[in-house]
Amino acid sequence: MKKFTEMAVGEYGQMTEEEKRASIIEILSSLNPDTKEEMKQLFSERSLEELERFVKNLVTSPLFDQITKEN
Repeated sequence: MKKFTEMAVGEYGQMTEEEKRASIIEILSSLNPDTKEEMKQLFSERSLEELERFVKNLVTSPLFDQITKEN
């Protein structure tokens, strides 16, 4: 898992700002297939900084820990 994380972080660091936005939007909008298009539209209106902050808050949330433990 550590190697995968390092690789993903390395690849993310090589992306342009627009590629980073597109990648985050695709991942977040894919979390729920039923609302994919609506979420894609919603996230498309956000800046890269807002998206990165959202992801950081999401993965550091106690709720996220609970969900990942259940699945």
